[in-house]
Amino acid sequence: MAGVTKADVVCDLGSGDGRIVIAAAQDHGARGIGYEIDPQLVRLSRQAIEQRQLRKLVTIEDEDMYTADLSSATVVSVYLPEEFLEKLKPKFAPLKPGTRIVSHQFRIPGVVPEKEIEVESKEDGLLHKIYLWTTPLKETGK
Repeated sequence: MAGVTKADVVCDLGSGDGRIVIAAAQDHGARGIGYEIDPQLVRLSRQAIEQRQLRKLVTIEDEDMYTADLSSATVVSVYLPEEFLEKLKPKFAPLKPGTRIVSHQFRIPGVVPEKEIEVESKEDGLLHKIYLWTTPLKETGK
């Protein structure tokens, strides 16, 4: 949905097991940076990166997403409830114009997505919504 290419830097906030940044590297040749604070998930995702020999393209930072440096991002991925997305809006404001933000299931409050799709999960068979915004974000004023 974000049109990721090898020219992109994909940042995943709350990267969990690293699957988003790993897929960005494996499928598109993009650089990936995951931000995760759970030590077990950091360790698991770093092991997966090592096993796939992606160290040159993908890193997982043991860092809070609210303090992460997103200045190199061209794509930001999030799977976070709206209250977290609201708190992240100040982090999204200085992103380079044209940076794409993709959210699984949750909208950024007060910002109308440019695109919205439903996909069927291969894991649970349920329909999931995916939202896309491009910076600068356009607030609805609500």
